[in-house]
Amino acid sequence: SGGAEPIQLVGLMETQVRQMLKLAYGQKPRLPKETLKRYEKLLTGLSVKELLRLLKTLTETEFAIKKGEVEPALALKKVAFYGQNR
Repeated sequence: SGGAEPIQLVGLMETQVRQMLKLAYGQKPRLPKETLKRYEKLLTGLSVKELLRLLKTLTETEFAIKKGEVEPALALKKVAFYGQNR
């Protein structure tokens, strides 16, 4: 179905944000060193509050897609332009 790929992408982004939150709280997620370095670099420009807000948006988006409340492609656009709405 057309909704599978956007849900997978949103799920992947949720996982990445959770891993970044762990790193922000001083935990070391089990990831390759290159990925950890990339996440650490990204964290310099983000607060924990922003990461939590993004995770909430991603989770809400995933459920909206699953419940058929929003078109999957439109939901991805919302997430892609998330930073512009802050």
